[in-house]
Amino acid sequence: MNAIKYLLQVNFYLILFYGFYRILLRNETFHGNNRLFLVAGAMFSLLIPVWQFDWVQQLFLTEQVSEAVVYYMAPMQVVAIRPQAKPITWADLCFWIYVIGGVIFSIRFIINILNLRKLLMGGVMAFRAFTFGRKIYIDKNLPESQTILKHENVHAQQLHSFDVVFFEIMLIFNWFNPILYAYRQSIKNIHEFLADEIAAQDFGKANYARLLLSQEFGVSPSVFTHQFLDQSSLKQRIIMLAKPKSKKAALLKYGLSMPLFVAMLIVSSACTKTNDGNESTKNESANEKTIVPPNPPMPSDLEEVLTTVENQAEYPGGIQEMYKFLGENLKYPAKAQRANVEGKIFLQFIIKKDGSISDIVILKGIGFGCDEEAIRVIKAMPNWTPAKHQGEIVNSRFTLPISFMLE
Repeated sequence: MNAIKYLLQVNFYLILFYGFYRILLRNETFHGNNRLFLVAGAMFSLLIPVWQFDWVQQLFLTEQVSEAVVYYMAPMQVVAIRPQAKPITWADLCFWIYVIGGVIFSIRFIINILNLRKLLMGGVMAFRAFTFGRKIYIDKNLPESQTILKHENVHAQQLHSFDVVFFEIMLIFNWFNPILYAYRQSIKNIHEFLADEIAAQDFGKANYARLLLSQEFGVSPSVFTHQFLDQSSLKQRIIMLAKPKSKKAALLKYGLSMPLFVAMLIVSSACTKTNDGNESTKNESANEKTIVPPNPPMPSDLEEVLTTVENQAEYPGGIQEMYKFLGENLKYPAKAQRANVEGKIFLQFIIKKDGSISDIVILKGIGFGCDEEAIRVIKAMPNWTPAKHQGEIVNSRFTLPISFMLE
């Protein structure tokens, strides 16, 4: 699997997991379960594209696509080479924008690490309380400092900083996905809900809400720390404090995520199997294979067509002459050059008893004008020497791959 397809799949699965959370789970008070769902969802999004099941890859649909693409007869290949000058494409531009964004977010991550180190070495800020890892920093002059300490203890004991650092690293590679920013904010909110729920047990929800409102708000000392006075999530924290406990029946919603997870695995496995089939064609040996693809084309006059014959049809002059003809006549479509498209096309056609070519079919194409160009050149071929079987001239089926490659 190439990096682009992997990256797109990861971000697609992130969107699905977060959409499920946003629609079904966000308003539930099972904060521990919600934290587990979001973190596990992000991790599974990284793993699913490379987590394959053989039973999925053996499904009828997947197997049929693979047979149609991988196996072919008479594996003669012709390479159409583009001129050296390579225009800048949208794909190139997107790649460099992605790289620049990744560099910027990497620098941002390093700066935040340095700021965190400076903060931890500098000690506690006046009237501030925050946590990183298992370390708690609290100004004892804060009102109700024992309640605030209880709040910060939850962050330390449950290692909420791990989640924050994990999502900051995710942002370096997926900075272009707006869902990930919402993902990060949601996990931070859940951390505060978990800590508030425990801290308010002895102090009382109403008193605890007044404590939140009575404090002087300031800027967060670091994106990696959890601070008690976090203005960005204050409203949600007070709303969640006042919210009644969710009923146990709501736990069934988490079970609904299993069909979503299984569907992701099936789609990922099927996509990878098809993709692997495409890649394997690049390394096929020159030995002939005689396998009829699904639903092979029939000749227009409905005469019998043989796939396996004693003497294959032959281009006039042999294989080398066919290479020469294709090399001289194939033109790399300008549209494909601009889009930086390359790949292998599989054509199947029938060589009739008189040597003419008919019923050209694209078994696997790459688009952008390359398929049409391959068909055009095949149609322009002179008559072949037809195939023979048991001493008789017969109609035969022929499959030919043509590779379009950019130099």
